[in-house]
Amino acid sequence: MRGVEIFCAHAQRQSGNSLRCFDLSGHAAQLNITANVIDPGPVETDINSQFLTKPEIGKGIEEQTALRRIGEVEDITNLARFLASSRSRWITGQYIAAHGGFRL
Repeated sequence: MRGVEIFCAHAQRQSGNSLRCFDLSGHAAQLNITANVIDPGPVETDINSQFLTKPEIGKGIEEQTALRRIGEVEDITNLARFLASSRSRWITGQYIAAHGGFRL
């Protein structure tokens, strides 16, 4: 039976969080639990929509993103759902940048 997923969400490229999650994944694996970091990059949320919808800011972010758009909450929740599913049972200790190619 598959263990419970642990997410270190919103790491925001903080290596400390990434390293802690990587360390946690090694310990949690003994209990059949996976642990991964999701770095969401620029995603429009209720908190930052006033900031990101300003044309000069939103356009600047889009120009720095390979996919030429600001992320949506669904982009991140789809990844989180995948990591919480049994289809990701072989994925642990990973820092996953879900940012549409921001600043590549």
